Parts: sequence; C-alpha cells; structure tokens
Amino acid sequence: MHWGGNWGYRTRDEETRFAHQLIEHGIAVVHGHSSHHVKTAEIHSDRLVLYGCGDFLNDYEGISGYEVFRSDLRLMYLPAMDPRRGQLVEAR
Repeated sequence: MHWGGNWGYRTRDEETRFAHQLIEHGIAVVHGHSSHHVKTAEIHSDRLVLYGCGDFLNDYEGISGYEVFRSDLRLMYLPAMDPRRGQLVEAR
C-alpha cells in the first residue's frame, strides 16, 4: 500500500496499528511503499510487515538537501510463505 511520509525513518503509530489489524484479519504480507528510502520491517503474528521498501530504481537522484537518505542503498526482500496458512517461513 502507498503510505507514510518521505524524508524520515519514523513509522507512525497509526501505521503500525493499521498493519497489525490487517495481519489480524488475515492479510499474509503488508508491503508498504511511499518513502523513497528503506524503513523498518517486522514480523507480526508470523507474518511480514514492510513499512517502507524504498526505491529499487532511484527516481530521486539529484534532489539536494536530503543526502542523508542515501539514494545509493537498495534492499531486495525475498520472503518464503506457507501458501496454506499465509505465514512467513523465511525472509532473506
């Protein structure tokens, strides 16, 4: 889902509450994006929550004043799920 702000690493309490509610109602993975840099991830009730996946391809290159949000860093998430239960088996 598209949520959360740019230019910060903080995850708002309402985002965490909403992600947990989604998981508790049967969602297997919450894939959050909006921030153009990586934010935290967590496992809640054996299910994966990615609060901000960042950009795999950088479209913010050249914006000055935000160099602390390193545009040269990327993450690739490789989760393995149990398709019957929707639970996380492994995350790399």
